[in-house]
Amino acid sequence: MKQIIVLTIAILFPVVNHCQSLKHGFGITIQGGISCLTPGYPLINPENIDSVRVYPMPTLNAGSYYHFLFRERLVFGTELFFAQISGKDRLVSHLQDSSGIWSNKATYWRNVSIFAVPVYVGYRIKRFAFMLGIRNNFALRNNVYDKGEFYEPNGNLFAAYDNSSVKFSMPLRTYSVGINGAILVNCTKNLTLEVASFIGLDNLYRKDQGTGWATDLRAYQWVIGLKYDLIPDRIGGETQHLDKLKE
Repeated sequence: MKQIIVLTIAILFPVVNHCQSLKHGFGITIQGGISCLTPGYPLINPENIDSVRVYPMPTLNAGSYYHFLFRERLVFGTELFFAQISGKDRLVSHLQDSSGIWSNKATYWRNVSIFAVPVYVGYRIKRFAFMLGIRNNFALRNNVYDKGEFYEPNGNLFAAYDNSSVKFSMPLRTYSVGINGAILVNCTKNLTLEVASFIGLDNLYRKDQGTGWATDLRAYQWVIGLKYDLIPDRIGGETQHLDKLKE
């Protein structure tokens, strides 16, 4: 994480220091929406899997941002925020023995808390800004639990289980990366509406490890939120706001 922060500062500082036409913005951001943690590459025989369904779950991001406007159109920036990413998936599988085909219906709930450091570039058109960048994620903590039922070959319920009281940690890697995109709409001098999405590029599990029935886990987020500019920079004696997109 230190390397990412140092690299971000090394890139941004010379530009900020030497370009007098920059308009700065620093503030807080909060976003809410839905997320998915999508599993794959099953530990069990794929032929025994009848269906897999992934459900969206609530998600939340909260932190701070810094960005600056260069030559009235280009936007550069970074953010530091905490994110709670959740996912739910339902696996229906079967196993055949001498008595017939047994069925298992299992539902997994997965939660991951991360510290995110996006670095992005964008283009401003009047009240809108279109952003694209890389988001660096650092896993803080996580848990997973499952509930399910086993059914006999005749369709009768054989047993049900509920492991919600015995949550355990998934073997996740500390660092992962993904693509972050957003559309910003200026609402007032200090307030900006943001619609954003995140697509994880890395498998969150450590190499050759997994939990439940999968050895691959990918994160996705779709959020909407607000940015509030706290400390606009003063250039030439006049307050300049990145979010003041109307001239």
